[in-house]
Amino acid sequence: MIRFLVNIPAELHGILKETAGKQGQTLNGLIRQILWDWAKEEKIYITEAGKHYLDNKR
Repeated sequence: MIRFLVNIPAELHGILKETAGKQGQTLNGLIRQILWDWAKEEKIYITEAGKHYLDNKR
């Protein structure tokens, strides 16, 4: 796992933290879920060997 730092406005932080709490997860977990959902929507896949590839025909 890689540590990743993102700077966001305080208002967005509050919204995300509140949303995460309502869903019973951590802020980090919510952001990870958002990123995975984005990757799936963009058809970005991870192989068992840890390699990624794009499967979008845009």
